[in-house]
Amino acid sequence: MKLKQSMTLVCGRAEKKELEHMEGPFIGVDQGAYVLASLKMKMIASIGDFDSVTSKQMALIEQYSSVVKRLNPEKKETDTEVALEFALQHGYNHIVIIGGLGGRFDHTLANIFLLLRYYQEGFVIQDRHNRIQVLSKGVYTLQRKNYHYLSFFAFKKTVFSVSDVKYPVHQKQLMLGDVYAISNEITDTQAKLVITEGLLLVTQSNDS
Repeated sequence: MKLKQSMTLVCGRAEKKELEHMEGPFIGVDQGAYVLASLKMKMIASIGDFDSVTSKQMALIEQYSSVVKRLNPEKKETDTEVALEFALQHGYNHIVIIGGLGGRFDHTLANIFLLLRYYQEGFVIQDRHNRIQVLSKGVYTLQRKNYHYLSFFAFKKTVFSVSDVKYPVHQKQLMLGDVYAISNEITDTQAKLVITEGLLLVTQSNDS
């Protein structure tokens, strides 16, 4: 059994207050590397084309990075994709992505599709308002933490059950395009999710 090696990947829309009490290791992605460096937080790597970073900011990034990987702005992969591959190659297989939501919708959607591509690695995208992950067949415990709503979307035909929620579900079929399984609520500190078949996008979220 492969042991979990955890790390946090910080993208450009990360807020400083999201990171102030977090522990590494970190990889900074483009402008996210500057957010970390401005907090004097060490990075195992900073990765990106850095086309929106000033020379002064870049100098600070280099000061707090063990490795700096500068990418050509004209490339097939996104900066986040390259950073994920770097993390996997260095043995990290439990990755939380901070600052990967909001702003340009195409970037947000690309990051969600990266969750789908790498779902077997258990990646998570989160910020103060959302926590998003893709889960396949299995039994899971979902912690409520600070998130109010719990929603499910299917990437393909999926059968699932969820308990300890406001609206319990038992062996319900969810198809791609179905939107009825949204705005549930965990009633205690955690909920139990059982996926019998398929692939679910699981979101926990707040209004504000």
